[in-house]
Amino acid sequence: MKRTVIGFLILFIAQLPAFQNAQAFPDRPIKFIVPSPAGGPPDIMARLLSDKMSAILGQAVVIDNRPGGAAGTVGTKSAIAAEPDGHTLVLGSTSNMLIAPLIYKNAGYDVRTFAPVAGIAESTEILAVHPSVQVNSVAELVKLAKSQPATFRYASAGVGTLPHIEGELLKARAQIDVSHVPYRGGGPALIGLLGGEVHMFLSRLSPSCSRTSAMAACGGWR
Repeated sequence: MKRTVIGFLILFIAQLPAFQNAQAFPDRPIKFIVPSPAGGPPDIMARLLSDKMSAILGQAVVIDNRPGGAAGTVGTKSAIAAEPDGHTLVLGSTSNMLIAPLIYKNAGYDVRTFAPVAGIAESTEILAVHPSVQVNSVAELVKLAKSQPATFRYASAGVGTLPHIEGELLKARAQIDVSHVPYRGGGPALIGLLGGEVHMFLSRLSPSCSRTSAMAACGGWR
């Protein structure tokens, strides 16, 4: 099952008056907050982007993984508290920028907290199964799940993330009984699938899954 999702934008938090008066930017290393564990699609995107940014800006771009909270809200919220001087980035996605503020009252922000700066990428969402699940299509998977209700488990990057919403949408439309197993990011969820902890895995298609894939991610600048 594939679903193309347009990547979010680099997000500019509030106004940056510091830029107007600064003689040189950046004048120190830039912190790039990734609200998910290392190894997942957002982290891979951030590291690829940070290398290019360092070369262009002449300053180190330091990745700061801050997983936790609902759909990455902990790391995302931390960017709001940073000094608005342009030296802090936060990587965002559909999950933490759009979905999380809608379903968690304590998210502490919403999409209006951020303003767009530039697009980064597009994403293909995938549904993968463990080799022990002998199916070759979504139709076959649905048929198998209906014949064995409450047997299969699917992994996502966490409660409230886009893969979680997609899994619940599949359950509702196909009328199947499968269990959701939330992980602390796409990387751990993929490991769970490979280790046989779950039968299915919903995620962005990233270099960890395909050498030629695209990956959705976005960022915010503060």
